[in-house]
Amino acid sequence: MPTNTPTPLVLVILAALLLSCNVLWLYTTPDNTPRSVCGYLVDSWTGGHSGGRDKDLNVSVAALPGMHDYQLVRGSGLTDVPFPIPIPNDTIILGDDSGHDDGLRQRYMTIGIASVWRKEEYLHRTLDSLLRETSDEDKKDIFIFLLLADADPDVRQSRARALETRYKQHVEAGVIRVLQPPSLLYPSIDFATIRRTYNDPVSRVQWRTKQVLDFAFLFWYAWTRQPSTYYLILEDDVLAARHFVTAIRDFVTLHSKREWIALQLSGFMGIGQLVRCRDLDRLVSFLLLFYKEHPVDVLFSHWVSMMVPQKPPKDRPYRRVPGLFQHVGIHSTLANKTQTLRDSTFSLVRRRFSHVNPPAEVVTTIRQYKSFVAQLAYSSAPGMFWGIPKAGDTYDIVFKQPLSVSRIVIVTGATLTKKKTRDKLLFGQLQVSPSFTRMQSPKRASCSDFVAVKEFQNGEVDAKDLNEHFIKGIQCVRIVVGSKQRTWISISEIAVFTTDEGQSGDATPNPSSSTGSGKPVAGGSSGDTSGDTPVKPSSGEKIENSLNTLSTTVAKKSELKLQSSESGVKVKRDLQSRVTDNKRNSETQRYPAW
Repeated sequence: MPTNTPTPLVLVILAALLLSCNVLWLYTTPDNTPRSVCGYLVDSWTGGHSGGRDKDLNVSVAALPGMHDYQLVRGSGLTDVPFPIPIPNDTIILGDDSGHDDGLRQRYMTIGIASVWRKEEYLHRTLDSLLRETSDEDKKDIFIFLLLADADPDVRQSRARALETRYKQHVEAGVIRVLQPPSLLYPSIDFATIRRTYNDPVSRVQWRTKQVLDFAFLFWYAWTRQPSTYYLILEDDVLAARHFVTAIRDFVTLHSKREWIALQLSGFMGIGQLVRCRDLDRLVSFLLLFYKEHPVDVLFSHWVSMMVPQKPPKDRPYRRVPGLFQHVGIHSTLANKTQTLRDSTFSLVRRRFSHVNPPAEVVTTIRQYKSFVAQLAYSSAPGMFWGIPKAGDTYDIVFKQPLSVSRIVIVTGATLTKKKTRDKLLFGQLQVSPSFTRMQSPKRASCSDFVAVKEFQNGEVDAKDLNEHFIKGIQCVRIVVGSKQRTWISISEIAVFTTDEGQSGDATPNPSSSTGSGKPVAGGSSGDTSGDTPVKPSSGEKIENSLNTLSTTVAKKSELKLQSSESGVKVKRDLQSRVTDNKRNSETQRYPAW
């Protein structure tokens, strides 16, 4: 073309080419195919393509490895989702379709997972992790409901057969139940004409709409069956922390005095949300109002706020840190979308022992930092207490009754990198007492005849053979902050072993941990013995009443507001005055924003 060709002529030629392309494509495609200029566009549940990426859905099992990501469903012909959502007889693929009304014993928790096949089968890895980190006793108190939400029924049946082969024992035991959604769940929607929010393309609106409906059906099924008290929302590409069931029980107990709507057990809104089964019908009703306008995680967040949960005190937020579930999936169920986000708090704490501590009450006078609650350091699942101490502060553990304790291991310090650990308790002491007396204050227990057992060395203490020196048992364990401590402290692990368990635990201790005989040190008698009359644990009822008083007092105190006279500036100055190291002020800015 000559260089002096007028610009309008060039535009006319380009327009002619585009028109020719469109006319040619119009006559070479079926009449019911959604069309756009020189390409395909997904604009309805049925019969669409996605830029030529999607293949025929009716594939054989042998063709699964090369199958597309995008799950194209076929509309039901209805204009909206029927409510109540129908649950056909063929909903259950594996397991028993029974509920509370059928005489099924209501368990503690149901784990709900909606899954769609993709390039990697993350579901097996997720189930392996959940079952591995759940004890045999806890397996009797949970359900795992799996919704295979694949559009192709052949794919659903193929995946169900693989699950039956791999988890036959758990299916027969009633732990795992596999479901499929009804065809009436997906109404016929013309996505090319509806209002598209968040400036999302048509394909993404269709994908997120199906995801909301999948979640809604699984919630509805769980509500109609009422299999458990609580319902845990998970995705099919997560890993679970050790003893996560026990950790969830502890976290629920921590908030038992408040009317909460959802407890967040992970750093993602769509993963690790714990709700009550009795509230699921209200959640489903809300989802079905806006399933075309918002993603499921946004809808869930709005629902929680509209349910108006009781505001938690600042020292006991509804989110658990560290999280109990880590997102590991890379390939999304949305075609050509990858997801590499991780919960940065999940690997914050690495425990040396896979161990369940005996039940106990935990109180401390150390000022708490953000969401790092004192009880998490004692929790069986990885957790950590982070605080700002002063000389003489205490961290108390009170058992329900005196126990024959053989070993106590306490590890302090926050591991920020593989080579850097900070905020160790360098100057501290471990003390024990045979008998709890009363609560000296809501944050400090009073026990008779405290004995100093061992000093902290490099932020750790390991006291062994305690049962040989405390024949009557131990009911109180105390950590005392020394006068020379100048930094914050982080307690990352507390392991208490009784004589029934031995002293080794389930893991090999780190060679760097300190060792000792656990004998009382010189001048070992210390603590709150002045003026306190010891209460001998001759009556279990008396001890139980004392501990009930302890729990009530702590709960009431935690609900009190911070002193209103303290302004934000004054609090900041007070914190800075407690840290004498000039370097601390600059390092504080580098704490992760959990």
